[in-house]
Amino acid sequence: MDADTTGIAAPSPPVAPAGPTVQAPAPTEDVRNARGELERPWHRQPWSIMTRSALLPGWGQWTNGRPWKAIGITLAEGGAAYATWTANQDAEDALARRDAAEAALDPAAAAQASADYDEAYNRRTTWAWILGTTLALSMLDAYVDAHLLQFDADFGPDPEPLSDLEAAVGRRGGRPDLRAGVHLNFTGP
Repeated sequence: MDADTTGIAAPSPPVAPAGPTVQAPAPTEDVRNARGELERPWHRQPWSIMTRSALLPGWGQWTNGRPWKAIGITLAEGGAAYATWTANQDAEDALARRDAAEAALDPAAAAQASADYDEAYNRRTTWAWILGTTLALSMLDAYVDAHLLQFDADFGPDPEPLSDLEAAVGRRGGRPDLRAGVHLNFTGP
């Protein structure tokens, strides 16, 4: 320590350690946009994750960290796509049989092939709608989950379910709650 003119010892400058120095990483601050959401790179944006789910079944859910949901969606979309494809093959086969029966002048076989075609066509249409709905819902799920990834609110402990007595009289000091209900019964002609 060096002494100055007032007689108070001044601290000596710190000695640099020998060897390479390791700097601590700079503190990361959450950068938020105007809506209060965390800024994310483009490949982590909800629209990007939703697009992944449209391109490959379950990819958006997998990216959101939901592997079981991704597997379920992959199986559902794959099953619906397979059912649509097989129904389409059945419709094509029925058309070929109808054309062959008409060429052979066999009206009974042509009528049966037409009925088979109608059944396969309706099945194909139904499975195509199921496939489209499954795809749309998986895209919506990936989009919503991507937004909820940064949702870090804590609402406290889960509420306990009411007992039958508490549900009957309410929690307001024994006064019964007023409840109303409507029961509709539709009958045919």
